[in-house]
Amino acid sequence: MKNLITYLPALLVFVGFLFVSVGVFIINVPLGLIVSGVLLFALAYMYSNKGGHT
Repeated sequence: MKNLITYLPALLVFVGFLFVSVGVFIINVPLGLIVSGVLLFALAYMYSNKGGHT
């Protein structure tokens, strides 16, 4: 259970992005592809190392 709680914020962000992508796909497929790409870039930026001191 402790392992799940540590990954909960990342899981919620991923599920939220998934819901947004599916919602836009329902409205318009090409726009859904664009939004999915933008959200994947945002997800990669949020979880990548930003540099700096380790």
